[in-house]
Amino acid sequence: MNKEEKRKCSELWHMVSSDFIAPNDWTESAADMLAQFFAEMKNCGNAMTFVPKPSGSKPGWFWVVNYVYDILNHSQIFQGCLPTSLTRYRSFILAECL
Repeated sequence: MNKEEKRKCSELWHMVSSDFIAPNDWTESAADMLAQFFAEMKNCGNAMTFVPKPSGSKPGWFWVVNYVYDILNHSQIFQGCLPTSLTRYRSFILAECL
């Protein structure tokens, strides 16, 4: 990994975890785990993409009570993804980098 790639790993990890790992401390195996972390977050958040758009030109109450409600529920699920994923990946990434 070059310096720029390590810097990006450092910034990405800091964005999601608030942990600072110096760019020079990143290893390829830690970066691979970071990639798995983001893939898991994407898969977890994919549920939000299944909410259909309203049919017709203007959304009505049916759309609001049936689909917007689901969006809020999916949002809660998405918010639940981050702590679980961080718990799963944090120890490995920190062990690899420090």
